[in-house]
Amino acid sequence: MSRASRMSSRVERGTRGIPGATAACAGFALVYHLRAPWWRLAVGRSLMLMAGSLGRLCPYTVLIVMWPTGCTATLLRALRTRDGSGQHRGDGAAHPDGHSRPAR
Repeated sequence: MSRASRMSSRVERGTRGIPGATAACAGFALVYHLRAPWWRLAVGRSLMLMAGSLGRLCPYTVLIVMWPTGCTATLLRALRTRDGSGQHRGDGAAHPDGHSRPAR
């Protein structure tokens, strides 16, 4: 078995459950939104944030494994490293509270 076919087989096995995980996160968020007043408690907000974060991480993982280099990978990585204000988070970026990050 060639190295490329072993790698392809490994990638296929590793990403098989990702669409199901994304659907499970979306299903949880939908049901929890409809059944519970999640916005009133910190625990509810945390659960919704976690479901949303994992739901967005799963498709990113599949796409970056399928296209690890090139234009698609560059676009995905650029979208991943943007914060809510649209600013790119580089190594010297400040934290939201105004403090700069420590040097690595």
